[in-house]
Amino acid sequence: MNPRLLLALPLVASLAGLVGCGDPRIRSDDDLQVRLVAAGGSGGERHDAWSDAEPLSLERDVLIDARRVESARIFVEPGTRRRVVAIQLDAEGTRVLEEVTARHRPRRLAVVIGGRIAAAPAIRGVISGGRLIVGASSTDEAEQMRDLLVRE
Repeated sequence: MNPRLLLALPLVASLAGLVGCGDPRIRSDDDLQVRLVAAGGSGGERHDAWSDAEPLSLERDVLIDARRVESARIFVEPGTRRRVVAIQLDAEGTRVLEEVTARHRPRRLAVVIGGRIAAAPAIRGVISGGRLIVGASSTDEAEQMRDLLVRE
């Protein structure tokens, strides 16, 4: 057998793990989606929510996905003691979020984590800085959301 081929096979096997073949550190694009809520509440894809919130119909276009997540951290909101997940987007995600929120006020913008709606606030103005904040009903729920977004 060719000695070069013997050296190449382990390299190919190790590179396969880096491109998502079972590597748990690689996020799925579906782990985070930012989408507009369907106008009039119908005509889009129906999504359940985290906790006990009502399901909503969302437009099919995914505006931002998990590839744009730079970090996700859990914080305790001062005053309310509520757990929130702060999602920091990269430069491209930040640019898209600014454009979308400038164009679509006062529509609702849904943040979908792990296939379920985590937040769907009305757009009140341009969101700059690339940070999304979503509330959680418990510490466990906040940790589940964060773990879907940032894998170590």
